[in-house]
Amino acid sequence: MRVRVVILISKPIRRGSFVVGSDGTRHWVNFKYERLALFCHFCATMGHDLRHCAGYYAASKNSGEVVCQYGD
Repeated sequence: MRVRVVILISKPIRRGSFVVGSDGTRHWVNFKYERLALFCHFCATMGHDLRHCAGYYAASKNSGEVVCQYGD
């Protein structure tokens, strides 16, 4: 299923959500996003990229290698 949504860029985007079926069971649905302008894969917010993320810079300075929650 493909839907068009409005996203608040001040909040992190969601990886997925539970959807309730017609029989009342809950199913986890992973979201896939298309055409995101500037997206930070570390903090999951829009408006800056990984190179300009203060959180990523601080985490990489403290621990060295940092794993981004949204992949590359």
